[in-house]
Amino acid sequence: MSENTVEQYWKDVLAIAKEIFEDCPIDVEYYDLVHESIDGCEWIIYDYRHETVLTATENYPDPSDVHSISKEDASWEELRQTAAFLAMEQDVLDEINSLHYLCYTEREERENR
Repeated sequence: MSENTVEQYWKDVLAIAKEIFEDCPIDVEYYDLVHESIDGCEWIIYDYRHETVLTATENYPDPSDVHSISKEDASWEELRQTAAFLAMEQDVLDEINSLHYLCYTEREERENR
């Protein structure tokens, strides 16, 4: 199990993003792959890690989104897990988009030489 730190969270987010990015063609819709990859990861399944995710994220989810996909009588822990999931999901998607951008700009620079 990895450390429960903000730095380790971002290392794991980038690792997930790179794995998906490298294994799939550019035109593939990544959403389902990201969802599956983080659904069972330790940042989501262990309650004590949710605070780190929510501290580290650049994509704190809108509370109405958390409530809309949670069951009506969800506990505080379940709401935090949903919030952590949504935040991590968007963090990974953002990293994949950044990797696409880097590849695109590198290719464009090579073509313009």
